[in-house]
Amino acid sequence: MAFAPTIRRHPKTRFALLHAGFPWTREVAGLARSFANVLPDMTWAPLISTHAAIDALNVFLDATRSCEWIAWGGDAWTAEESCAALLAWKHVVASALAHRVDCGLMEPGRAFALAENLMHGNARAIYGI
Repeated sequence: MAFAPTIRRHPKTRFALLHAGFPWTREVAGLARSFANVLPDMTWAPLISTHAAIDALNVFLDATRSCEWIAWGGDAWTAEESCAALLAWKHVVASALAHRVDCGLMEPGRAFALAENLMHGNARAIYGI
């Protein structure tokens, strides 16, 4: 939260808060909700703690301004770690969205579209890759 004054002073700068801000994921959600130029980036979060990443993704989906600002990417040194990161992220996305569908918070079609964006669409749009 100490970063808020810097974000406020630079409203035209996009701030990607990497690793979902772990372990301060709820603070990152608060910043993303308060400032349109803040995006929570889930890179590496599923490898730090899969459970915390599922919780963080659910909080980001609930609290942030737009699901399109949630990104993910690899942060690995080896091919094996890259594969593990991808599998962990798929598990996080599937778990969070399945819970939302099961609870009636989201229609299955919307969950599939959101999963596609979380897997690659959002990062492509945000980072131009």
